[in-house]
Amino acid sequence: MVKQLLLSPERTYRRKIRELILALDQVQGDPNLRFLLLRGRGKHFSAGADLAWMQQSAELDYQTNLDDARELAELMYNLAKLKIPTLAVVQGAAFGGALGLISCCDMAIGSDDAQFCLSEVRIGLAPAGISPFVVQAIGERAARRYTLTAERFDGQRAREIGLLAESYPATELE
Repeated sequence: MVKQLLLSPERTYRRKIRELILALDQVQGDPNLRFLLLRGRGKHFSAGADLAWMQQSAELDYQTNLDDARELAELMYNLAKLKIPTLAVVQGAAFGGALGLISCCDMAIGSDDAQFCLSEVRIGLAPAGISPFVVQAIGERAARRYTLTAERFDGQRAREIGLLAESYPATELE
């Protein structure tokens, strides 16, 4: 049996993380599942967190920020250590934390015109919670480049640096 997790664009960042942690717990606890497919619903894989919300987090107290970081780390670790094979299928935008989700999957494919970016860097935030997984997926040199520049790259480049195993024209992604 295959379990498909669809990322919902209408939920807040904090709720998305909690929703995904709970979904992964269900997947882990279901012995009938043999494969997990992670993909976005609609035009984009995931635009990541709302940057305005991330900027506001600078005004939150230490404990609240620590709790948020721990929850993101729990999500990434749970996905990376899931006991069934995982595949991310990427279309459209995959920004910020979405690169962490993709990096945690065993395999990833995407469209040639998908757009990737560690966009939180533009507002002075380091992608610390996802960095270990991104570095493992694309290598230290490429990770430095994209975490320092917030440069966008497409699906073909993502394939070249190892984030995607394959990239296809958008019409052939399915």
